[in-house]
Amino acid sequence: MKFATIIFSASFFIASIVHATPGLNKVFLDAYPQLKGTALEGCSTCHMPVKEDFLNPYGLSLRAAKMNFQAVEQEDSDKDGVNNITEITNHTSPGSQAPSEEHFVFTNKMGTVTFEHQAHYTDGKYGINNQCLPCHGKGDGFFTRSFDDSVLVKDLAHNICKTCHTNSGNPNAPTVCKNCHVK
Repeated sequence: MKFATIIFSASFFIASIVHATPGLNKVFLDAYPQLKGTALEGCSTCHMPVKEDFLNPYGLSLRAAKMNFQAVEQEDSDKDGVNNITEITNHTSPGSQAPSEEHFVFTNKMGTVTFEHQAHYTDGKYGINNQCLPCHGKGDGFFTRSFDDSVLVKDLAHNICKTCHTNSGNPNAPTVCKNCHVK
């Protein structure tokens, strides 16, 4: 089994010294106030989908430019043919070629479960609203903020995901095994 590590927290290393904090997100929103309340307001703008050092291509560009947003505006960090400032203006991700590119596939005897992390995090219909804590809170009973495909997460997924789906009020939220596990 291939070992994969992905950090979903706001861990962002700049010159291996400074870490991402809500303060860096504030600096980003100060530079682009039109993004407040959009899918680009949160951590995913620089972190998802993770490519290297817990950053997506846009986050990597910003790190190289020492967090100079204007210095990377004309770049096309994610190589999708659209420069970063155009994507920011259009409220699309400058670090991801697809709106829901980050997903995990879990295979087990009940059937394959495909989990679209970025969609759950950024799409308002899921009710998470760019918050990490509903799934990655502190203490036992939450997913860790790193993903290790050698660690079984079945019990956590059954508890966290099914509870959220049941309590969401969304009639389309899967609440029975066969709706998540596809054979």
